[in-house]
Amino acid sequence: MMLRKTGTHTSNFMKIKALVLILVMLTHPVLVSAQDESEAADFEKNALELFLGGTYADDEGTNFSIGLAYERRLGEKIGLGAFVEHTEGEGREWVIGVPVNFHPTESWKIFLAPGIEHEDGANEFLVRLGNSYEFEMGSWTLAPELSFDFVDGDVKTVFGLNFGIGF
Repeated sequence: MMLRKTGTHTSNFMKIKALVLILVMLTHPVLVSAQDESEAADFEKNALELFLGGTYADDEGTNFSIGLAYERRLGEKIGLGAFVEHTEGEGREWVIGVPVNFHPTESWKIFLAPGIEHEDGANEFLVRLGNSYEFEMGSWTLAPELSFDFVDGDVKTVFGLNFGIGF
């Protein structure tokens, strides 16, 4: 699915992206309220991460990427989140997504995220599949990440480090 955006439509698209991100973050407390509060949790329920890394695409090589991600843990093993990421390069690309996170161990996270890639005025649906491993330092974390974006028949490799804080 390809949507073309030009002129004032680009600013409207940015407003829609921001609204979707805000709505996702605001609905997390509603989703979590259904969880049994009597469960003892030895993990932080919220995490905010800064991503620094690169994105590799066959036709563009490797370009610098920076992003911001939020996760709300719904339980010990499952979390929901949102992320926004910007990649420099020929097409200055933005990616937004809503990951479902699975934590098979305390430190390992596997995620699947539907999302949208916005590049050169066009929007494409994407699916991101990835994983990271967190090294904890109190409430702070450092997590190497490797993920793959499946978009419009292509696969892009995203790799880097997440610098996070749990609260």
